[in-house]
Amino acid sequence: MESDGKYKYQIDKGHYQELCKQDKHFQSISTLTYDKIWDHKEIINCLEELNRNMPQIINRHNFNVDTISLAMLGINKILPEDLQIQRGMYDELKKSHKALEFVVEILFRVLNISGYNADKEEATTISGIHDVTHAIYATKADKLFSSDKKFVNKCAAIYYFLGVKTQVVLCPQKEIAKILLESK
Repeated sequence: MESDGKYKYQIDKGHYQELCKQDKHFQSISTLTYDKIWDHKEIINCLEELNRNMPQIINRHNFNVDTISLAMLGINKILPEDLQIQRGMYDELKKSHKALEFVVEILFRVLNISGYNADKEEATTISGIHDVTHAIYATKADKLFSSDKKFVNKCAAIYYFLGVKTQVVLCPQKEIAKILLESK
């Protein structure tokens, strides 16, 4: 998992650096709010390209060694071949944990590869993998608390895009007790 996270980090960082070379305005992409990031041309282009290539992506996923191995153990991770990433699709995704997991992971990747609140250091890539897991499971909660501002921004953006009702709350470490008590 660690080597996979580091590999993805290097790809994402390289892509973002190329975007910044082409257009200096990409350096300020993280200043966009969670609801405006989805209107950014790079994000729109990335999602369109993903959806164009989704049949091949799904095919690779469905026939990779992990998915096949899990199937032999009775765990079905096969994704529907017609899956497309669309705004407001949470009501459909919540019927299938495997599809929810797949789409949330891809959306985090879209934001990271575009430089939106991306990790600046390779050492933090493992926590980014856990962030995806936390975001997936928190879709069932009323609120998600985190002291990680970058995670809060990305998660709020993904929840907004998908139509997840979970409120994402930035909770500075020194104020955890106060915020948790106030949220009751």
